[in-house]
Amino acid sequence: MFLIEHNLKAEIVSGQRGMQTHVWVECDGYIIDITADQFDEISEKIIVTRNRNWYSTFKEQQRYTIKPPYDYFDIFKENLLKHYKNISEKVNSQILVK
Repeated sequence: MFLIEHNLKAEIVSGQRGMQTHVWVECDGYIIDITADQFDEISEKIIVTRNRNWYSTFKEQQRYTIKPPYDYFDIFKENLLKHYKNISEKVNSQILVK
């Protein structure tokens, strides 16, 4: 939703490190990650960064551009909106820091 509201183009990237797989979003030079805290070495719930160091430890498996129309199933809508709010707050705080 944030991408739609701000007319941003983004890519979903999946990577693998050993037996571990991970997925994150890349947009305008930023990495946006809402699930990195599943890894022991990451404590932040949401990451918005330009630093690629940790992500470069994953071998890229797939990359695809997010394009409209964006279809979301109603069953996931509430969870999606919760994550959207958290990401939006984090991104906005990063933009204000610039």
